[in-house]
Amino acid sequence: MSKKARQAVIIDNRPGAGGTIGAAQVARSAPDGYTLLVPSSGHTVNPSIFAHLGYDTQKDLLGISMLAELPNVLVVPPSRGWKTAPDPRQGG
Repeated sequence: MSKKARQAVIIDNRPGAGGTIGAAQVARSAPDGYTLLVPSSGHTVNPSIFAHLGYDTQKDLLGISMLAELPNVLVVPPSRGWKTAPDPRQGG
């Protein structure tokens, strides 16, 4: 990446709390185009899991490129009887 950008690239890995620690740091950074976030797949659900992220996922961060596609699977215990994602909303 440094070769293509023709400048130094520093990777600051800030793990923890489902990626929210690193995402909060990026959201607070100056909007100068030099600070980038490569989020985990949990990034999309974190607003539903954490009551206080310290940033607004949609207002404070902007997607600029797709790096990868990740398949996801929704799993529930068979005892629940749910067969589709809408089932829980229907009282399934």
